[in-house]
Amino acid sequence: MKWVSAISEARSSAEAVDALEKSILSDLEEGVDLAVLFVSSFFKNDFDKLPALFYERLGCRVLIGCSAGGVIANRREIERRPAIALVAASLPDVSINPFHLDQADLPGLDASPKKWQTAFGGAPTPNGITA
Repeated sequence: MKWVSAISEARSSAEAVDALEKSILSDLEEGVDLAVLFVSSFFKNDFDKLPALFYERLGCRVLIGCSAGGVIANRREIERRPAIALVAASLPDVSINPFHLDQADLPGLDASPKKWQTAFGGAPTPNGITA
């Protein structure tokens, strides 16, 4: 199991993808099982195309991500400027099941654990559910 991260302040998404791909793949020779992408709102016009680019370039099994006002990686925080941060992991023998929830679908904060397990589509396991 190995985790790495990278961050780019490139002003174009194409340049950022190139830089992040190079950094991640040089540090994670085992292959990318999970990629977690954080994209500053500066790239809002590219939100739709970035996931496919990262899937293709990294060859990752699972990609999740979100937009952000600021991104953090490698002990750096970049706010209100163009930036993309990527955390990637090689997780041999680990099962990863991504899912999407809208806030409206979430149980109340005082709901039982069973209601939360149902919302996440899984039964409790010895390893639990991480969101």
